[in-house]
Amino acid sequence: MPLPPEWLQINRQTLINSGVTNADGSVWGLTVVSARSGATVDVTPTVTHTLANNDYTFYVRVCEKSGMFFETFTPEGCLIQA
Repeated sequence: MPLPPEWLQINRQTLINSGVTNADGSVWGLTVVSARSGATVDVTPTVTHTLANNDYTFYVRVCEKSGMFFETFTPEGCLIQA
């Protein structure tokens, strides 16, 4: 059973529900993590609420923000918007 994004955190930031749902019913969550260029950042998801099985698989995708454009996340990739 998929966990809702609001039950997960990355870098102590709770994920926001993206509204994008996969075929299995799981929903993509979003958060913003910033770091200096070249820095290594831990983006390991952590679970704040659990279900009985405590066995989870995570898919993490990174979108890069640059200049006056930002990128929107979809399961297919990151889309640049002005």
